[in-house]
Amino acid sequence: MAEAAPLWPGGPKFIPDPDFPLGTDALLLADFAAGVRARRALDLGCGAGPILLLLLEGRPELTACGLEVRPEAAALARTNLALNGLD
Repeated sequence: MAEAAPLWPGGPKFIPDPDFPLGTDALLLADFAAGVRARRALDLGCGAGPILLLLLEGRPELTACGLEVRPEAAALARTNLALNGLD
């Protein structure tokens, strides 16, 4: 397993999924969704959880849940959330 590193200097820590590397689409989707005023969010096929991390950063009013069918990726998402105090 890779070591946790910030997504950007001072940003949330993240361990990437070796089978599905972090792509621009996840970052763009999180940026797009960040403008939506919602109290709850569901990330279907969350993988290692990068969108969850980005959506939850600095938004204590938001409750988010990730759904992932691959057990290894779901475990990695839980780890990534825990690394950032979001578990």
